[in-house]
Amino acid sequence: MSCAPLRHATTLLYLAATLVACSNSDVPPATQAPPGEPPGPTEVGCAECTSIVGGVVFDGKVAAPGTVVLHGDRIETVERGKVRVVAGQTLDATGHTVLPGLFDMHVHSAGESAPYGYFSPVDLMEANMKGRLRAGVLSYLDVGSLPHVIFETRARAQTGAMLASNVFAAGPLFTPQGGHPCTDGQPPQGFCVFIDSPADVAPGLAGLLPQAPDVIKVVIENGSPSSPLPRIDQASLEALAAAVHAEGLEPIAHVNGSDDMAMALDAGIRFFAHMPGEDLLDAATVARLVEADARIVSTLVVYDSLWRISTGDLASFLDPALADEVPPGVLAAFHDEALLAGMQAPALQALYATWRDNAFANFVACHAAGVGLVTGTDAGNPGVFHGPSLRRELALSVELGMTPVEALRAGTLDAAEMLTHERPDLGRLAAGAIADVLIVAGDASVDIGALAQVRDVIRAGRRLDLPSLSQLADTTLFEQPQTGLGAGATCLGAAECGDDLYCSWLSSCAPVCGGTSACDSGDACFPQAASSAGWCYPGDHCDLIGQDCVNGQACIWLGNASSVCWFAGSGTDGQTCDANAACAPGHQCSLSSGKCAALCDPLGPDTCPAPKTCTDLSAQAGLIIGECH
Repeated sequence: MSCAPLRHATTLLYLAATLVACSNSDVPPATQAPPGEPPGPTEVGCAECTSIVGGVVFDGKVAAPGTVVLHGDRIETVERGKVRVVAGQTLDATGHTVLPGLFDMHVHSAGESAPYGYFSPVDLMEANMKGRLRAGVLSYLDVGSLPHVIFETRARAQTGAMLASNVFAAGPLFTPQGGHPCTDGQPPQGFCVFIDSPADVAPGLAGLLPQAPDVIKVVIENGSPSSPLPRIDQASLEALAAAVHAEGLEPIAHVNGSDDMAMALDAGIRFFAHMPGEDLLDAATVARLVEADARIVSTLVVYDSLWRISTGDLASFLDPALADEVPPGVLAAFHDEALLAGMQAPALQALYATWRDNAFANFVACHAAGVGLVTGTDAGNPGVFHGPSLRRELALSVELGMTPVEALRAGTLDAAEMLTHERPDLGRLAAGAIADVLIVAGDASVDIGALAQVRDVIRAGRRLDLPSLSQLADTTLFEQPQTGLGAGATCLGAAECGDDLYCSWLSSCAPVCGGTSACDSGDACFPQAASSAGWCYPGDHCDLIGQDCVNGQACIWLGNASSVCWFAGSGTDGQTCDANAACAPGHQCSLSSGKCAALCDPLGPDTCPAPKTCTDLSAQAGLIIGECH
């Protein structure tokens, strides 16, 4: 009987070699050794199979010499003894480590990874995915992206429309109004779900559950002494945890300090998205984590990267070798003194040093006590690059006391088993598992630094062409391109929308304006970078004078009778606009000057401070409004 043919066509991103293997029934039985003599080698192979031979095989638990046999998109067998390949292709891994594809359990898929204040002119979803694939990060959990974007990305990855890692996603973050990360209001497209009482839990979940999230992320933190934030109350937290568990899902808690972690444990939550950095965990809390069989995603690298940037230790961010793995604009941002200066104030240096020291100490304490630790980076934060930073995370784990084998397990098998339902086909090299395989030069079970020497990445049985995944290569991951999408559809690329539509920075097809069509009244023409045209941004008709937006947002005007609740900044009349072109409520940011101007009613009493007067901008805004000039 012959092996079944490979079902997937090769593309420019894959080498011509197909990687398949056949079951033991497809090869002749091994020759039986005479009595008293050692058995002969196990025979493996078939006409269309690939056997990876000669390497140290880390299967998710142990590392030892072995052979991995692939069949289509699955692993047929892992043999530890002597083998003889009787047919098919052989991939020589002598001097290399063969291990499962790595997991990153804390990712923000489109996050820029540049210093704060940098705004990419293009969507980075595809570029960041290339960085993960090149580094062998073949599975990841997104715990904070625009919901419609990450669920569409997951769907395309699952159907094969997009070459991608295995994508798992939480969707929006559950947090109180004004809480982290939506401190300045609700960004467009529902990044946060606000939970201010137990009554908010059911409607909050009702809008999310049809999208089949893999976990539910809840934020538990109260900010800092200089920037306090509202923290979810215990009753709401317990109601959310109970409702999530009733759906067969697990809540994962963003925590900043030991009090946050205690609240989560009291509510029956045992998954944590960070190692706390605000303070040190006491022995009683560590014991509770062990008793609860908790799992903590370490995210050591985010603390380390913030500290390095604040102190000017930029060597690791300026390494020329990163050019293939990190988008060029992101790397260039680390040469921008103005951006770096915003992160290097003495107060921030002290804060980041405290976070780093505490998180590292808490990691050591939890590891010594036997708390479950899995690997995640918080990729998308400054200096936390998609793909390469997972290697740094694992290296830090070893520096703080893990053995290389423990670190490898935290980044493979243990991470896979943390997912809501155990995935016996991920995070391991074993019969029946997905053929997600990473081959690196050297013995990673002895030297964790070997993970930087990637030779081969095999995704679901396909050997990827790594040069074509370089950030400098003009290739795409979209194997089944979408075209002709209608207004409001989720788009992941500029060419996916239909005629007279544009894929906006919200990854939604929107009518083009300033070109072939105009916006409906109440929708603004939002300028698009490097283009004379723009796209129609929907307004929400907030009250510019009454400032009726919730959660401390600011109501601003965008033209064409459009007003919208936007991020609130701190700048008042004449002061510089904050990030996101934001000013304090009741003020408008001038994009030409970068300054805030107070809003006023041109038909009412002049409320502008002398010598300024209320300048009527109603014709420009399409609404009755003025600004103090």
